[in-house]
Amino acid sequence: MLQAAAVRHVQRVPTVLDVTPSPFSRVVLPLGGGAFIQPQTPIPTSGLVVFFDMFEGANSSILYDKSVNGFNGSIGSPNPDSPPVWSREGLVFNGVSNCARGEDGEIVFGKETVSAATMIVFYREETNEAIAPLLEFVADEQGGTGPNGQMGIVDFGGATAAWFQPTGSEDTWYWTAPTDTTPAAPGSWHSFGFTWRGGQSAKVYWDGALVPTTDDSEGGIPASVNMRNSEFHVGCDFPGGSLGPQYSNNTISAAFVYDRALSDSEMAVIYASMKTYLAGRSIALP
Repeated sequence: MLQAAAVRHVQRVPTVLDVTPSPFSRVVLPLGGGAFIQPQTPIPTSGLVVFFDMFEGANSSILYDKSVNGFNGSIGSPNPDSPPVWSREGLVFNGVSNCARGEDGEIVFGKETVSAATMIVFYREETNEAIAPLLEFVADEQGGTGPNGQMGIVDFGGATAAWFQPTGSEDTWYWTAPTDTTPAAPGSWHSFGFTWRGGQSAKVYWDGALVPTTDDSEGGIPASVNMRNSEFHVGCDFPGGSLGPQYSNNTISAAFVYDRALSDSEMAVIYASMKTYLAGRSIALP
């Protein structure tokens, strides 16, 4: 299991994260552990838990968090024999054994229970076959004490949904997905995001726009989700629950996680900013 060293820095946290059309313009933070993209269009940083630009690790096995929130965590592959493929477009997963995971204590919500969150992923749908998380937080995955909650974005064979298990019990869950369940066309780039406040239906954003959704649950909409000793997964559910490990077969370019529910306008700003930024890597979002 790969555990990347945590990197801390002392720096005044800006009120916005700046994004530029150039994917190669970087400002490296003190102690050499991370970077953030510089200047052009502002992205909200209030409540930002993690921001991963999946291109950064193209020449290494470690990907650093660029949230500039004072905790620069990192992710790598828990299976060194089958890591994701680094490319100019992002992390490429094969749907069989690729996984990226962070568990260095820095990619955390900073609280044992979470009652509000936002997650956003930018990805390319490769096929409509795999059923696996694109992003997820799992608590106590390594056998700690207490219930192990789960929260993330899952690709159900081309139809994507927000997924919650407040205590990790497979008998208590909640998910919400766009009412339009037409699968994304293989090879197309998209953004999927959700915002959620405890006890309220999650709101779903497809390519930056709020869309109608359909909810389903066993036990109702959660008021909170346990995140004790959580770890962060990209492209997989590893080691997984009763179904065992599940692996994505998509290409993931960028990810954001917040510990609050962003507004409609903030979600639109992030999409517009990343659309401009990713165009510098020849990634065309709708």
